[in-house]
Amino acid sequence: MADEVTFSSLSDSRTAEVLSGMWLQLRADRSALPAHPAILLGYEKLVKGSPSNVVSISALGLNGYNKMSPYATEVSAPSNTVITDSKYQATVVRQALKREVGWLARYTDAQGVLNLQGMAADGFGAYQMRLAELVAGLMGGFSSVVGTSGNDLTVAQFLAAKITLQIANANATRPLCILHSRQVGDLQLELATASGGTLQWSEQAARLVDSMSSGLIGAFAGVDVVQSNQVATANGGADRAGGMFVGGAIVWSDSDPDIEDPNVQFPVGNVMVERQRDAANGTTIWVSSAGLGVAEGDDGCGVSIITDA
Repeated sequence: MADEVTFSSLSDSRTAEVLSGMWLQLRADRSALPAHPAILLGYEKLVKGSPSNVVSISALGLNGYNKMSPYATEVSAPSNTVITDSKYQATVVRQALKREVGWLARYTDAQGVLNLQGMAADGFGAYQMRLAELVAGLMGGFSSVVGTSGNDLTVAQFLAAKITLQIANANATRPLCILHSRQVGDLQLELATASGGTLQWSEQAARLVDSMSSGLIGAFAGVDVVQSNQVATANGGADRAGGMFVGGAIVWSDSDPDIEDPNVQFPVGNVMVERQRDAANGTTIWVSSAGLGVAEGDDGCGVSIITDA
């Protein structure tokens, strides 16, 4: 027999494989920060028309910062007490992600991800991860430090960080703790073994996760815990530098998208997604950008937790 019409004989009309209409995401830490009071308290928007890109948040010693003093005699004038003040600043700069897509890649985009909707979602996700990276990167910079280099995180060290905040009168909000996955695992392991299971995550943890989502994994000992692999290394890569803090430890600011041409610029939250054609090369350029600045505020409102990586 010969000249059968088979798949292999139609080599110019068939492909070797069929591309599924669905697609999977490559592995990455996509845990955004939760809308937690410890983060939101230090936030201030950079308003359009501001004469500077440096946003300053004032801190005043009022409402109990100074106590009254006794005066023994009936007629006596109190001495002046100055109002103590301070300020914390975040500098807003451009953060951006660029994708340049060829015409044939778009033409054969079976999954439909190289269009406006796909690039907008990609840009907003990139902004969330950048914010998480910047905040997590500050965790190792607080003056107060708990943990032992090269050793696993323990319950005692976790509680020591909370006690340090309490001693420092850092109580503006409920504490938030950002830990690397290794640190979270070490803490969970000790909870399940060394404590005999008597110490557990709060029963409210599930409700917290539902309400705040993102990287929040629950609460322990009155502290909300975020798991993030954005937490930086320390001591030459031997450790991870997580941290526990309350409102005021971190200050940050961002800007709103400034739309000049709605035909090619699209706001996605506080992210600007822009489309640009390069006719000579036959490509479409997508640029997602946002103004963002993050800085340490009140150093006494945070504690670094540095333990084995």
